[in-house]
Amino acid sequence: MSVDEIRWQAWIDDLDRILESQSEAIKKLKENSGDVVAIDEIKMALHSAKGLIDAVGLKTTTQTIVEIEDNVHSLESPDIPQNLYSQLESLNIKMNKLVEHIRENKPKQEDINEVDKLLGFEAILVKFGSDYSLDISVKGEKSLRSARALGILNTLKRIGRIKTTDPKEEDLYLDTKFDTLKVVISTRENLDQITEDVNKIPHVSGVQIEKITQKETKQDINIDSLSLKIPLSQIRTLETDLTVLSGHIEALKSEISTTRGQEELTGIDNTFERLRNDLKKMRKIPFDSIVSSLSAMSSRLAQKEGKQVDLIIQGRFVTLDRAIANFLIDPITQILRNAIVHGIEKIPVRRKLKKNIIGKILLSAVNDRDKIKIKIIDDGSGIDPAALIKAAKKAGVPVNNLTTNQDKINLIFERGLSLSKVDKKIAGRGIGLYAARERIQQFGGNLSVASEKGKGTTFTIEFIDQDALSKNLIVSVGKENYAIPSSEVEQVILVNTSDLKFISDINATYMHNQEELPVVVLNNLIGNIQPVKENDNQIIVITRGSSSLIGILVDALMDERLVNIKPLNPILKNYKLFNGTLIGRDKEVILVINPAAII
Repeated sequence: MSVDEIRWQAWIDDLDRILESQSEAIKKLKENSGDVVAIDEIKMALHSAKGLIDAVGLKTTTQTIVEIEDNVHSLESPDIPQNLYSQLESLNIKMNKLVEHIRENKPKQEDINEVDKLLGFEAILVKFGSDYSLDISVKGEKSLRSARALGILNTLKRIGRIKTTDPKEEDLYLDTKFDTLKVVISTRENLDQITEDVNKIPHVSGVQIEKITQKETKQDINIDSLSLKIPLSQIRTLETDLTVLSGHIEALKSEISTTRGQEELTGIDNTFERLRNDLKKMRKIPFDSIVSSLSAMSSRLAQKEGKQVDLIIQGRFVTLDRAIANFLIDPITQILRNAIVHGIEKIPVRRKLKKNIIGKILLSAVNDRDKIKIKIIDDGSGIDPAALIKAAKKAGVPVNNLTTNQDKINLIFERGLSLSKVDKKIAGRGIGLYAARERIQQFGGNLSVASEKGKGTTFTIEFIDQDALSKNLIVSVGKENYAIPSSEVEQVILVNTSDLKFISDINATYMHNQEELPVVVLNNLIGNIQPVKENDNQIIVITRGSSSLIGILVDALMDERLVNIKPLNPILKNYKLFNGTLIGRDKEVILVINPAAII
């Protein structure tokens, strides 16, 4: 798979999801044009699609969505008019064609403009009018033709949307010489009406008009280039099955005594391991693949806002589960655009504040134990809690119970709340950050914000990395094995029960380094109460508790393993004592202890 293919895939997956949501909303509108929920869903879908498409530089497509989004937001009643419904339906069709085109061709960045021209999104805004080729004869001397041709083009713009001109419009301003003005125009008027309209334009001596028919070209399909959609859940199931099969092979090795048999089983086990790695590669993509286009987008948006921004990207090679990556593109894009439009100050303001005139935004991804953290940090104006309170009151958002600055700053995620002083088409509708948090929460992640007025803002996206490998100390308690994350273990000591001061069957204390160490009898905490043997040597695993060290009394130490911790079964989600599971050597499920939840 090429670099371009990797970079496009997550973008395609995310836009697929948005278009599916938009299609469902359009169906609801077809049944009931005043469906408020459906209109709300369309607003969200348009906002998300706009961010994704603008991020890769599809200017015409972005502008089309902006104009249609404007029409939706300017509705004066819940009932959506038929012409707007048609525009939405047409847009959805075109966007699906866009996804298919990019899925098949994986264009390079330098070819993006050609994609824009090829699909003709601007036609939506003239209700899918037909394209016409016009050869216009202009009256007068050649020295006057350029000026007259510009006047003709201005009139044609009222008839439809001009797609191309020959000579180019900008060349006409330079008084270029030509014999015939050639124009391709998209309009919903018919041939006779266009002819009549053009002949009425001053300085037109004649016109030849031809309707452009779209020719479908049949292309041979390379079967090797075709892609197949497979649910990620099925890939995970295959990975689990391979792990179980590998376990059976390990068991067989102890039953087979011949060298040849052992070699064959080792070969099969290695094959299963390669298959597991290949499946993991199918569902893992680098962070770079979802952020590679954001530098160009940031520069374009900053220039439009009259600002200069330096976007620094770190952690490009942190790998993400494809399903989660699909949920991340849109939120990251929304937060970044918000930072540029609302966070980074304009150049004169930064100069007055004695800041570097180039605003800095850091976008980073890191593996932190069993989690992945993504941060978007800007050195802009920060969030003003007082301004947020004022905006919240205006939007009807309750603010009476907000006591801390952080509570007030968190208002930034409320729907319909924006600090923009003017209506902006790219950002400022009060949807972006609300939608970003909703998307992240959908896959179990968390989005938080920290800000200091005048110094900048930090948004943090945090979620579990289900493929993270971590060291775990396996301990035996009664007849069961449990795991304790090695990162939480300070020390392991051997003590005699006579040195323990028991408070109850579960709790005790032990003098360690001249301090009283709280100790918990893990067997009695988890299972049935069993008396601790007197004058017997016991193992205490000293771990980091929620606020101080805590000792865990166990029967034996088994080993230490580098393994992947899986999330708890939903049935056990209320048991705070455990924070995951792992698979033991005999394929038993081992619960992972959370020391911070013990006391």
